[in-house]
Amino acid sequence: MGMETSIEPLVVSSFRGLNTRLSPISISPREATSLQNVNPTRETIDVRPGSTLFTTTQLIEGGVVKPVTGVFQAVLGNTVHRVMTGGSKIYSVTSGGVVADITGAVTITDDPNNLFQFAKAKDSGGNDIIVACNGVDAPIKWTGAGNAAALGGTPPGNFKHILWRGNRLWGTDGEFTYHSALLNAESWDPLFWVLKVSSSGIYTNEMTGIVEYGPNIALFKEDRIVLFAGENFTNGEAITVVSGDGNMSGYSLVEVSSRLHGNIIIFVNRSNEFKGFNATKNLIDISYPIDDALRTYVQSRAKYISAVNYGEYSQYYATVTQAGSTHNRIIIYDYFLDGFNAQPDVPESTMFTHTNIEANCLAIMDSSGKETLYSGTYDGWLLQHGGYDFDVVKAAQIDPAGAVRAANVVTITTLAPHGFEVGDEVIVLGVTPASFDGTFTITTVPNTDEFTYDQVDADDAGGDGIARIEAYIDAHWQSKKNSLGNAAIQKQINDFNIVTVANTSGQLKTTVYTESGNGVAINDIDSGEYYYGDDSFYGEAYYGGGGTTYNRAEFSLMDGVEILAGRYLTVRFENIDGFRFSIEEYIMGVSSLGYQAEMIV
Repeated sequence: MGMETSIEPLVVSSFRGLNTRLSPISISPREATSLQNVNPTRETIDVRPGSTLFTTTQLIEGGVVKPVTGVFQAVLGNTVHRVMTGGSKIYSVTSGGVVADITGAVTITDDPNNLFQFAKAKDSGGNDIIVACNGVDAPIKWTGAGNAAALGGTPPGNFKHILWRGNRLWGTDGEFTYHSALLNAESWDPLFWVLKVSSSGIYTNEMTGIVEYGPNIALFKEDRIVLFAGENFTNGEAITVVSGDGNMSGYSLVEVSSRLHGNIIIFVNRSNEFKGFNATKNLIDISYPIDDALRTYVQSRAKYISAVNYGEYSQYYATVTQAGSTHNRIIIYDYFLDGFNAQPDVPESTMFTHTNIEANCLAIMDSSGKETLYSGTYDGWLLQHGGYDFDVVKAAQIDPAGAVRAANVVTITTLAPHGFEVGDEVIVLGVTPASFDGTFTITTVPNTDEFTYDQVDADDAGGDGIARIEAYIDAHWQSKKNSLGNAAIQKQINDFNIVTVANTSGQLKTTVYTESGNGVAINDIDSGEYYYGDDSFYGEAYYGGGGTTYNRAEFSLMDGVEILAGRYLTVRFENIDGFRFSIEEYIMGVSSLGYQAEMIV
């Protein structure tokens, strides 16, 4: 943005995030007012990784699908254990995704909004245990063997948020925070080991979160942030640091190491804004560039936002509800790129959105020695993210006797309503016999738990397996979408040069909007071929096989426009068919007047 300062082509060599705070001067050429399903690097944007099923069975109770309400991994002794909650059950999950009911005699209230928090702690025998709490039911423990059980020692409340810190278990219940005895999460003295934090919140007076922050503990309410210093409440000190603003969801509290702000705790407040706390009264406006968009999201769902620190990407991931009553977006804050080369008076956005991920909760767990993102879905599955070119958007468990083929028509019966529709392309796998497996188009949906597809084969019957629907990752990046205004100087644009990195074939659609019309070009990217650029200016470059390409995009003009011209340009890149692509930079060629810097706004 700004006045022309160069006669060279404008090269955008790094891309940033979403910015909905629009004005003629408030957005960098590297930022977007519309984007989805892309991840940034210092020099490129890439299509985000996809997801696939991790668990092998669906959470179903009484023929009803149960959303996942919590996921956790811990090393107990020398063994890695995973647990998952959903409906009225708690389950163990193996490294291969096999689910086993370990509920035993504990009580869990069935509600998709009763999200769980977990902590690794010590029991009365000094053994490692997993403690699980949801704020409604009594705290639960699991030793890694057998069934779960009630946490011993008569805990003083149905803790909603918990933390193992300083070899004590800390838990919140209402306006109170308690802690256990040293090295024993099953020993409590509610007379001495309790702290009350009072306030006058609008939506709730309850404690809304607890997290370790350096040598201290940060205690959150809707309208207050308190720092506690000390090993226990009898000899510690609590100081109110922030008044008038605070956290709505204890599941959103995550500490990150921002390059700009240092170690901060990120949280969501009652206005759906993401803030950063750095132990001072001055909160950091993390989501400022996209607050206009966030305020249109469902505010009442803020208290259920679940977040993680995805360290592999240096990003904070948070579930949000853009519309409806379930989370249907992921908001990302890139804390590595945050403010990099930013001018102090023009904050650059490093906020992104991902679609197709409808997660009730998120978790980071180990997979083959690598930090991996997992999401618990509303249809009772645990998804594993990374390394896939697609997302699993729906899946259903097939009844053990739920596959019947007669007269070249297959009828599949699922254990619970599947949510599929006529015309959906469904992948059927794991059926016995395997002749039912394959990819098919659904022809009818006789009932909520049945669907049919055509398959020419002998009559047969069987069952088991999973039916799922995959969707390609619909990614785009757009520079700006507000009014372009009137141009004082017209320039004709004859081509647009894109640099991509591709490891599979696909198509990339580029659209340029100017004051006088639109230009559109669709470029085929073939991983098995190469392309020579205009070596008089660009030199030789290649694509395919992990290389790069300078690929000239010639525009087809629309609406009878004969010359695509204009001083102010909006650029949009779209992934047409879901292939893996990366935009490294784009260069605008301008005819007639030679190469001149353009304003991309």
